[in-house]
Amino acid sequence: MNRCFRIAGLALFCFTSVSVAGIVNGSFEQPTTSTFVYDPLDPTLAWTFTGRSGVAANTFFTGPAPDGTQAAFVQQFMDQTGANLSSISQSLTGVALAPTTLSFFIAARAGFVSNPVVVTYGSQNLGTFTPASTAFSLVTINFTPTATSGNLVFQSAALTGGDLDTAIDNVTLTSAPAPEPASLILFVPALVGLFCLRRRTAVN
Repeated sequence: MNRCFRIAGLALFCFTSVSVAGIVNGSFEQPTTSTFVYDPLDPTLAWTFTGRSGVAANTFFTGPAPDGTQAAFVQQFMDQTGANLSSISQSLTGVALAPTTLSFFIAARAGFVSNPVVVTYGSQNLGTFTPASTAFSLVTINFTPTATSGNLVFQSAALTGGDLDTAIDNVTLTSAPAPEPASLILFVPALVGLFCLRRRTAVN
């Protein structure tokens, strides 16, 4: 009977385990700055910054940052249009084709208009998000990737000129894999064992 419980536990683990697609430098702690820097070279080689995007210390936005002491920002100025729109992107590989959750925090810069940010993964548009205040708020996106690799992009979606700013921090991506056939094979005897235990307990 103990063996059945062990099998049941293993099967349950296979059903509930979560795999993490590796977002590198998700809290934008690199490169380090005491103020802000436009289009920096990420020492981890994870993020690519274009236009007037970059990383900033808490002094640039209303702190504290959700994780660490820095955040990324997507800024849009009046001379930026079309292909010149600011963006932050990271190339991902090994993404599971299963229900996935992308989460991140956004905030407006004090004294500036919020910059709407469109989020995409590969060819999938995951939505456009605009912070409602200078306090960081959590954004959660549930979707199913259609490709195991692609670029995760946060891009300015501003349609008007001016100095618009939005901070982004603590980007994470998690996926819950579907159970493999081997898990199903383990799960059947586990259910039988638990049924036998229930009958035995009822008889006694």
